[in-house]
Amino acid sequence: MKEFMLQVTTPEGIFWEKKAEMAEIPVSGGKMGIYGGHEPAAALLVPGELMIYEQGRKKAVSIGPGFAEILPDKIRILTGSARWTEKHPEEQGNEDEDPGVQKEDGDGFSV
Repeated sequence: MKEFMLQVTTPEGIFWEKKAEMAEIPVSGGKMGIYGGHEPAAALLVPGELMIYEQGRKKAVSIGPGFAEILPDKIRILTGSARWTEKHPEEQGNEDEDPGVQKEDGDGFSV
């Protein structure tokens, strides 16, 4: 499977930037699956779960609204917020130390 670079950026900086095999992004009609070599496109993102498939593993990131720029060898996701929905080994530790991670308060607003 052809890999591509996946970059997730929030107003605080880069949240994630690594190679991936596939990504599923939340769009208004549901989810859009993207593989390496995809035709250039743009997508309007809705709040939901971004699924990242890399090295045979699946990772879930809760993202806010935003945009995706899709190129054959790179996907750039620009979103207002991003946070892991479950812990992953490379994300162990204090989320407060990572400036790309935003926490949400009880009303769903980033703080």
